Amino acid sequence: MMSDVRPLFMNYLIRFIKYVIDVLYLGSFQHDANAVICDLELSSRLRSAAYTAVHRMIGEIHEEVPVLMSGAGHDAMAMSHLTKVGMLFVRCRGGISHSPEEHVLDDDVWAAGIAVLAFLESRM
Repeated sequence: MMSDVRPLFMNYLIRFIKYVIDVLYLGSFQHDANAVICDLELSSRLRSAAYTAVHRMIGEIHEEVPVLMSGAGHDAMAMSHLTKVGMLFVRCRGGISHSPEEHVLDDDVWAAGIAVLAFLESRM
């Protein structure tokens, strides 16, 4: 079943990323806000969802899923007055992000997608 939805998910993810790039980097929208603290409950649920994703992909977990400390920025700053904020990071080669040098593996994008799905399923 996973192989059936993977192309659809990847197509959706690519379209979403293009939209975000258009809005954030090519648009003229700017905001002035301070970094916000991620909600503990959302962070806990996202961590659980990350474990679920790893388990679904490889069947067992050999090491801890990393937790990054972050004063949430980016879209979180603009959205924090509307809702609680939590962040799920996708592993990047060398930890480089928001740069032309950023690179992620397909499996890491896939794992993030499964984690988001697990997070949404846990809320239903």
